[in-house]
Amino acid sequence: MAIEAIKEIKKVELQADEMIKKAHEQSKKIISDATIEADERYNSIIEEAKNVARGIVSNAEESGRKEAEVILSEGEKQCAEVSSLKGSKIDSAVNLVIERIVKTNGNS
Repeated sequence: MAIEAIKEIKKVELQADEMIKKAHEQSKKIISDATIEADERYNSIIEEAKNVARGIVSNAEESGRKEAEVILSEGEKQCAEVSSLKGSKIDSAVNLVIERIVKTNGNS
């Protein structure tokens, strides 16, 4: 009877050891799966953030282009206006500027 009890105890101990071994394997798999999932989520979040950043930069570039077009257009318009002035108006403006500089300074 004692031998049977010892055999039963050993059998239960072996089963317990096997259960512990399986639990360790399961915990390693759970940790591994969680790490993989965390890496995938991290990469996904980073990629999404990069896409948002690219969109912001793209929008800013487009906005800058539009502003530059307006400024360039206005500059070209002003250049055309200056170029279209008749010779007498230009001469008059030059003389006025020279007159003011010379009269103000007196030495020029």
